[in-house]
Amino acid sequence: WRGDVLNGQPGARLQATLDKRCILGRTTVMDVPVAGEGKAWFHVLLDGECTVDLPTGQVVLKAGEALVVPNGEPHRIRTNGSGRPHGTVETPGESFDVIRSSHTSDGVIDLFCGRYAYGSGAGAILFRTLPDPLHVTFAASDVVEMLTSIMRREAIDSGAGTAVILGSLSSALLAMM
Repeated sequence: WRGDVLNGQPGARLQATLDKRCILGRTTVMDVPVAGEGKAWFHVLLDGECTVDLPTGQVVLKAGEALVVPNGEPHRIRTNGSGRPHGTVETPGESFDVIRSSHTSDGVIDLFCGRYAYGSGAGAILFRTLPDPLHVTFAASDVVEMLTSIMRREAIDSGAGTAVILGSLSSALLAMM
């Protein structure tokens, strides 16, 4: 039945949106607010390592891993480093915003952040049945590596249709989880 939800059956109304590309340096913290009713956060780490602080505990994300927060709860993303933590600066873009560390332009992580919006029927059932959080390692998958490479290339070459393409590729990632 999960396949039916992802294939757009009535009631699911699943839509993926890639909201931000986060290129963060060492010792950076980024707070992610509550997603809202009928929404779940997702993060796909392309490069580096970071820690996601959730109310229920911590998850260490490494390159080639993804995290879905099905209940959309607020959380914090941190990069390792010494000294006082620094915040972020967000630059609006046509297809998605780019977030960078406020203290450096050197990135130690490259992270896609987005949300899945779903209907109150089958989509809500799907997200209620997912582990919370859902942490998946794709490191050994050539298909996912190719998919995330396409996502990164599309993000770099941002233009007409980029938001739709990245949303569709994000839906494909959920299907692979």
